Amino acid sequence: MPTRHSLLRTFVPIAALAIMACSPDAPLAPDAPRTPTDTVAADVVGGPQGTLNCPAGAYETDFGTGLVCYYAPIGYYMPYSNYTYAFECPLPWTTASYGSTQQSQCHVGSPAGSYVSHETHQITPCPAGLWQPYSNQDECFGNTPGHYIPEPGWMNFSQPYCNAGTWSGSADWVVQDNAIVFKGWAACLPVPAGNYSGFGADRPTLCTPGTYQPAEGQSSCIAAPPGSFVPYSGSRIVYTCPAGYYAVYAATSCTPAPAGTYIPGTGTQYATVCAIGTYQPLTGQSSCLPAPIGTYVSFQGAAAATACPAGSTTAAVGATSSAQCVTRPLTLGDAKLWIGLKNSDDVGLRLDIRAEVLLNGVVVGSGELQDVPGGSSGFNNAVLRTIDLAMNGAVSVPTGAVLTFRPSVRRTCIGAGHKSGTVRFWYDGPAIDQGTARNAGSRFAATVATASSDFFMRGPATLSTTAGTARQFVDVAVNSNAACPARPFSSLGEWSITQ
Repeated sequence: MPTRHSLLRTFVPIAALAIMACSPDAPLAPDAPRTPTDTVAADVVGGPQGTLNCPAGAYETDFGTGLVCYYAPIGYYMPYSNYTYAFECPLPWTTASYGSTQQSQCHVGSPAGSYVSHETHQITPCPAGLWQPYSNQDECFGNTPGHYIPEPGWMNFSQPYCNAGTWSGSADWVVQDNAIVFKGWAACLPVPAGNYSGFGADRPTLCTPGTYQPAEGQSSCIAAPPGSFVPYSGSRIVYTCPAGYYAVYAATSCTPAPAGTYIPGTGTQYATVCAIGTYQPLTGQSSCLPAPIGTYVSFQGAAAATACPAGSTTAAVGATSSAQCVTRPLTLGDAKLWIGLKNSDDVGLRLDIRAEVLLNGVVVGSGELQDVPGGSSGFNNAVLRTIDLAMNGAVSVPTGAVLTFRPSVRRTCIGAGHKSGTVRFWYDGPAIDQGTARNAGSRFAATVATASSDFFMRGPATLSTTAGTARQFVDVAVNSNAACPARPFSSLGEWSITQ
């Protein structure tokens, strides 16, 4: 059953109504004043109520411009003459016209969709938001929550539903224009961001954790996409998981990457397992750790590295198997080689330079420079070239093994310049790389077990950990006769030492 309420309980002074003539047979238009000379008994002064002798159906009042007679307004009657007020019709009834003289004339009721106002005692349509399905009423009903009444004078029991994404509540008393009025819902409101509503909703519904809604007036919430989360109800935004954490669909929080896995970036929906040679003992990490020297990791997703057997170690971090655990590991640094040309006529010749390290005749590490100038003739015009050496794999150096260094050159396969020429390799000098005293200390760096050394090219074929004193050179001719990339390198010689 709908709630019933009158719209307003405040009495409005009769003076606000239409000014009428004192003759009930000839009513004046609203707001038309009657002067003392217009009254039926204008010459009568004094009386039981007023100064003017207003007839029945009228009353006397003063708006500051002099006393005048007014017809009793619609909804009022006056059975006596010479009164300063009119009587109200009993609600919910009103009169058909101005100047009624008897209560029996209060017989007019309101049709459905309207009411007789407590303020004016006149028939008034129910405003939008309120309704009245019955006749002869002095109040209107409020809308049903979840519905609205879009226009005045509504009399139908059926009210429109609020669409999905909107809502309406109950009619209520509110302050409007300095008066307290009963007000219903003439339209539905959009639900705010962070909420949603279905068809005929009487209130917004908060988005649940794991969902959000950035816009108002929506009928559903958005699930947090993978890699993001929403931790609380009513959210307008979605949060991105940081590096080291992941989330699946509609998550309320992010999950740390398990041990043995990592997440390098933000907004990820799954963790990545650590590759072989790496591990991660902690959760929520953005990278994996290489197996330290002396350990190895032989499978993916490891949370710990495995130690090498007693008495062995690895040559570098990131070992992937126990085969890389050796008793005397070999590691390489870089090679420094003095390269020039035999003749100045060959200036413009460009070279590819290769450096190789052999153990018992097998190449175990190497490095290469491509397309570098050959310098010019004379040691003063030679250039010190630095080549990074890399191991081909873990190597153990047995006692008595032969360690060999082999540099080689070819006419470059990349750049332009001379097609042929003679390269001069300088070696066996002191290890002075700069200044006026610079000398041909060609060498490479290596570590056997834990002993690190520079190995110098000495004499015709010897490696030594001691630099030479008198530089020597070797010449090798190169050309572009063979096509690239199969163009061979020409050896500058081999220098060895027994370990």
